[in-house]
Amino acid sequence: MADSYIGEVRVFGFNYAPQQWAFCDGAQMLVQQFQALYVVLGNVFGGTQNINFNLPNLGGYAVQGIDPAGTVGTPVKMGQTMGSQAVALNSTQMEAHTHPMYAYIPKGGASQYPTTMESTPENGSRLFDLLVPNSQGALSNVGLWGPNSNLTTLAPQTIGASGSGTAHENRQPFLVMNYCISLEGTYPIPAD
Repeated sequence: MADSYIGEVRVFGFNYAPQQWAFCDGAQMLVQQFQALYVVLGNVFGGTQNINFNLPNLGGYAVQGIDPAGTVGTPVKMGQTMGSQAVALNSTQMEAHTHPMYAYIPKGGASQYPTTMESTPENGSRLFDLLVPNSQGALSNVGLWGPNSNLTTLAPQTIGASGSGTAHENRQPFLVMNYCISLEGTYPIPAD
């Protein structure tokens, strides 16, 4: 493929590297054997200056354009890798949120269940706090109290943690193809 630039990366629909091309698998190359390619790539993808250099490693990575100024998010530079294939979320990564609690109140405000609601306990235990909207829509905290006897322990899944804590898949849908880099060809002259 004489029409390629040195260091050009292409996607192929077959599972081998054509002549004068190499897989983008992070392989280490000697500067003495591939001087023109080293001039184009340098040590952006790793290696020891003037001795060896690495080809880009696209195994398991999606390609993203460079954005050193971070105009579309986090700044990224040539050769940088970011992200992970799987992520285990924890509570610090979740948005702040609440879980509302709803109670059945019969029509007319009468309760079928004898419940004492007080602002301070009177020989009882605080069962829980409930945010209740007033007539203006503002929320106020109401403590619900009950007697120490006849309390029922809820099942653990009622208020306990959920999930297994294992990592979840974090990749966009993808199709695996063969990325290769041109070892020879036309020297790419910068536009500037």
